[in-house]
Amino acid sequence: MKFGTWTYDSSKVNLKFYRDIQKFDLDSYVKSNEWSIVANNASRNTEKYGKNKRFSQKTDIIFIDFFCSIRLLSRNLC
Repeated sequence: MKFGTWTYDSSKVNLKFYRDIQKFDLDSYVKSNEWSIVANNASRNTEKYGKNKRFSQKTDIIFIDFFCSIRLLSRNLC
């Protein structure tokens, strides 16, 4: 899953991990009989775009997003 803003650049919205924890909080996760979570991670990415002369932009425009992934393992129910 990818989360971010494509409307506001990093000068307006600077996404950061809460307490620098780069994974999902699973405290309220209800365990399943069919699936188990084997991996859980996230990364913070920056995408830099060139200066926008139309708007008299003097520096590069940077957008920030989070990419989060969960790896599931199917449990054998037989």
